[in-house]
Amino acid sequence: MEKLIFLALDGLSWNVINEMLLENKLKNIKKLINEGASGIMKADFLLISPKIWASIFTGKKPENHGILDFYSTKEDLRTKLIWEILHEKNKKLGIYRPLTSWNALEVDGFFVPGFLSPKLNVYPEHLNLSDILSQGVKRNQEDHLDIMKNFYEIQELEFMRHANTFYMLIRSLTLIFLYFMTFHVIKFLIFHGKRKLKNLNTRI
Repeated sequence: MEKLIFLALDGLSWNVINEMLLENKLKNIKKLINEGASGIMKADFLLISPKIWASIFTGKKPENHGILDFYSTKEDLRTKLIWEILHEKNKKLGIYRPLTSWNALEVDGFFVPGFLSPKLNVYPEHLNLSDILSQGVKRNQEDHLDIMKNFYEIQELEFMRHANTFYMLIRSLTLIFLYFMTFHVIKFLIFHGKRKLKNLNTRI
């Protein structure tokens, strides 16, 4: 039976990969690129990890799967995730910390949810990861808070940047409008003045 490994690396962009490849690093990834297929995926304007990974794991757009940000929960999910579909088809699975997973699914294999999980849970329960996970839960919660803080700081900076661009655009359009209005007013006054002067000369 064929086996498939899906390795998900969050935030690893092609500009980073290409720079490291030029430094003769990431030899295994280079082999995957050369012997397999690779490409740049199209994403929405706001690159929010849970939304993107939910699209990958469901094959649906955000408006259809319902996961929009780090505050989204299992209750917001409107469709099945790939491992749920594979589980229904009796496939053997090993799932380790995918971002859009909140509870351990009782699969034929093992399941360790990602850091968005509200509680420590793995399947099977006797999985020898209890100590590692219990130590990591607090760190994950702290990391989650840091991620949220950084995310909203970035969004605020992005908003200010776009607001400044919008302001400069409005200002430029206003100046152009005033320039044309002034030009036409002056043109009208000159033309009207010439007509009045011509009429006065005609009377004389």
